[in-house]
Amino acid sequence: NDGRLLIRKFIYLFLIYNAKVTGQMLAPISLR
Repeated sequence: NDGRLLIRKFIYLFLIYNAKVTGQMLAPISLR
């Protein structure tokens, strides 16, 4: 299904964005 692939790609992109945001949030803590 083409729609299923689109949803999977959206979830993948969301997870990458989430990882970037959490990484930016955790970076100052680990630098302390």
